[in-house]
Amino acid sequence: MFRSTASIQAAMAVTVYLAAAAAAAAGRPPKSKNYELARWLVAENTWGFISTISNGHDSGTVGHPWPNPVSFSDGIADATDPAQKSTGMPYFLMTYLDETPQDIAKDPRGSFSISEGQLFDSICKATANTDDEDPDCSRIVLSGTFVDVTVNGTKAEAEFGLKALYSKHPEMPSWGPPGSGMHDFHVFQLKIESIFFLGSRGGAPTMSVDKYLSTKQPDKAAGAVAASAPPARPTLARPPAQDSAAVARWLVSSTNWGVIATVSNGQHSGTVGNAFGNPQSFSDGIANATDPSQYSTGTPYFLMTGYDETPQDLAKDSTGGFGISEAQILGDVNCSRTALTDPEDPTCSRISFTGKFVNVSASGNATEEAFALQALYSKHPEMRNFPTDHGFDVWKMVIESIFFMDVYPPVLLTPKEYYAAAPPRALRAGV
Repeated sequence: MFRSTASIQAAMAVTVYLAAAAAAAAGRPPKSKNYELARWLVAENTWGFISTISNGHDSGTVGHPWPNPVSFSDGIADATDPAQKSTGMPYFLMTYLDETPQDIAKDPRGSFSISEGQLFDSICKATANTDDEDPDCSRIVLSGTFVDVTVNGTKAEAEFGLKALYSKHPEMPSWGPPGSGMHDFHVFQLKIESIFFLGSRGGAPTMSVDKYLSTKQPDKAAGAVAASAPPARPTLARPPAQDSAAVARWLVSSTNWGVIATVSNGQHSGTVGNAFGNPQSFSDGIANATDPSQYSTGTPYFLMTGYDETPQDLAKDSTGGFGISEAQILGDVNCSRTALTDPEDPTCSRISFTGKFVNVSASGNATEEAFALQALYSKHPEMRNFPTDHGFDVWKMVIESIFFMDVYPPVLLTPKEYYAAAPPRALRAGV
């Protein structure tokens, strides 16, 4: 029997990713070397989440912290000069039709978040005992000011950024020259002002921006070869693109981590009032449930410690955002490099919720807390062994608005439309 085109593309994506992941894992610095590990994490990834304070244009929530998945590059993939191969400074190619550059135009402050969970390696994916939320699964949040270098940067800076982006994102040249055309893409750069990094247990170390930028890329690091998703097929069949609410529900059910954006109190990030995006594990249902309504509720539940900045931020201001990208889904064809579909391409679906976060454990709703724990444990087995003295509580997001992109233009779903969609069923995707 001949395999479908989609299946062949998926297999090609897996092959590319396995080679990339093997090289990336081989060059991973030890967790004792915070700066080297932080630079490696940035160099090995090609996308992450920008969090800004929303102007409400698309998200409908003025003043809320708002996370959005965006592609990036910190250097030229095939450069022979290590200083050009990885600078540690992220560059982006974004259109002003997108909300993130519109937010930046009004308030250039923001953050950029990357999780090692985006990479298929021995730390986060090889065993079931290292969760994406485990401190050993490294994460970095770069906070600072975003600059449109196409308009406000030097010619050399804009040219370098564009060359770096094109070297890792083969679809981008087809988007047209920066500063021209209907979509008006511009090169942006994040001027880093503070760094939140977690690469091992024991808390986030104090990180110097200057030392981070001056740290050399590890010699054995693969240098931006990481693909957008690890090698496996999605568990659930993807609904048709025209059914936005159903695809949104599928996306939430098919992923197990995302980025929570809060208004920072500066406890770790050092940027009070800035949008702070933090990778967090979640579940919206019980993985082995036979009842579709329990398999996927559509409501994200989290298990977070009071030692982490996110719950500390939420204790002061419960408003926030939660972002997910289809690029996180294992072996997903729609975001594969072989199909030249970049993680930033509109057909690589993404969702950004905004609303309020509620501490379920503190609310006294024992029934909901028990369900949430069962849902979280079913997808995150390590959580059962999280330290009992770290003050972990169950949280949930009360969704108020939904920005969803599966094709262009984006769709603003109401919570009613989102929850009314049929919950995803435990059907394996066709091949």
